[in-house]
Amino acid sequence: MKNISFEVGSGEVLAITGPNGSGKTTLLECIAGIVKARAGRIVLNGIDITKLPPEKRKVGYVPSDYGLFPHMTVRENILLAYRKSQGLTREQLEKILKLFGIREILEKPVDVLSSGQKQRVAIARALASNPRVLLLDEPTAFLDSETREYFIKHFRAIMEDVFTEFTIPVILVTNNLLEAKHLGDKLALMESGVLKLVSNT
Repeated sequence: MKNISFEVGSGEVLAITGPNGSGKTTLLECIAGIVKARAGRIVLNGIDITKLPPEKRKVGYVPSDYGLFPHMTVRENILLAYRKSQGLTREQLEKILKLFGIREILEKPVDVLSSGQKQRVAIARALASNPRVLLLDEPTAFLDSETREYFIKHFRAIMEDVFTEFTIPVILVTNNLLEAKHLGDKLALMESGVLKLVSNT
């Protein structure tokens, strides 16, 4: 990647689209601290987090493979994030569980869940950590058609319902241009590691 420069404001959603291998996921991993940025700075809420380890960044990251702990139950996965949330109320956590339909599967081991269920749990767990920024890598890729449609239509309402005031910047990547336009306030196109275009949707 090179010449990557952008800002995402409070409560703003940046949707990044582009072909496979263009660098979309690598960009998210750099922000999350999974991949070390070779140059430049990553600033979050005015704080340079470029050299901070992932656990110190307060970044909620949902990778395309979910990143859940398969030997744990759904409840244990969610609580692991919630205990580190620093400020998320129990009421907010309950809203997250309800909005994503998690309550009825809390006691199930992660490894017996369907792909769509794992995706919902992964997003709910990221929100339960009360992040300063939310990163979503192909958030609807494995959702069933009904859940995908609901997520696309109601994503912002879900965020506002959970946090009252939607002040968390969100960066998501998707191969689906139409989905990017529906979900994003801003649209970015990546090609061969270069951010080619940023515009309002």
